[in-house]
Amino acid sequence: MPPKRDADDQGGGANKKSRLQQKTAAEFFAENKHFAGFESPGKSLYTSIRELVENSLDAAESIGVLPEVHILLEEISQKSYRQIHNMDTESVKKDKDLYKQGAEAPENEATEGDAKAAKAAPKAKKISSKDMIFYRLTVTDNGCGMKHDEIPKMFGTVLSGTKYGVRQERGKFGLGSKMVLIWSKMSTGLPMAIRSSEGSTRPVTEVELSLDLHTNSPNIFKHTKVDNESKWRGSQIRVTIGGEFSKFKRYTVNYLREMAVITPYARFEMHYVAEDSSKSFHILHARRSECMPPPPSKAKVHPAALDNSVLDNLIGRTQYKTLFNFLKGELDTVTPDFARRMIDEFGSEFSHDMPCSSINGSHIRKMLDKISQFEFDA
Repeated sequence: MPPKRDADDQGGGANKKSRLQQKTAAEFFAENKHFAGFESPGKSLYTSIRELVENSLDAAESIGVLPEVHILLEEISQKSYRQIHNMDTESVKKDKDLYKQGAEAPENEATEGDAKAAKAAPKAKKISSKDMIFYRLTVTDNGCGMKHDEIPKMFGTVLSGTKYGVRQERGKFGLGSKMVLIWSKMSTGLPMAIRSSEGSTRPVTEVELSLDLHTNSPNIFKHTKVDNESKWRGSQIRVTIGGEFSKFKRYTVNYLREMAVITPYARFEMHYVAEDSSKSFHILHARRSECMPPPPSKAKVHPAALDNSVLDNLIGRTQYKTLFNFLKGELDTVTPDFARRMIDEFGSEFSHDMPCSSINGSHIRKMLDKISQFEFDA
């Protein structure tokens, strides 16, 4: 007789115990990169340019400096890429059937018979997304620079950032530059190189890192300080990524033109260096204004936007000690007089000098129930 199976094995694979798995934020966005505009090699290159340019603008605007952004995009063909990284060291392909039809053969491998066969063979297919060209993207700015100790986490941890809060900004979730690094890891496997200085009298930090998707943490290959001999302030990001620029050249040119229109106080310069020098070009959008808008300020949360999670989070992080000061200090449109009236309406267990540290889940639910019935100014 066959051996008996355990009860857990009865009924086939549907009832087998499954192992609980968890993905990091980095793994999730690597698998769903289209959420951030990285759905194809061409779009990924275009989005990478945008993300780094807008980070540069934010860095300059944050300290009230007229932005200067320089973009250098250098084309690297697959042949050059292989040479740079010591690939294809074997000059002769041993098993030609393994290779894609139309793949370029080394010069010393071609023979007269191969030439005749090439003429008789059908034309090779157009280059697909798997045959993308590579590009070295370098974006330099004159912004605030980054703190030496914070750079690895700023670039190597998905969903870490300095823009969390309620305010009008270009970015918020700490995702843009990390997605560039994720795309670099996926398309070339090469690290990102970062140079940054917080001022002319401060040293220059040099960092080379990649992102460990499984732990959502940076792999740091270099993290040092060097003398700032040129008295430079700003940041420079350099990354080698896969892409396809020809189809997105028009979008990139239009994007820089539009950015020059909406930020007339900024200077944008782009150099595109192609392996065929006739295809290289240079773009310059000069600064047309010396006047910058004031930086955005952090906004308070409107009472109508409160829910259990938001209110609990605000109370847990507030700097105010009492309920009265919390209401008038953290919530928009709530004046001191209105805060007093709110507390009186909450019930007998609430008082003006009630410590925020004593507010529990039951208190929060009762407060929200009343707040949802109050009428606030828009």
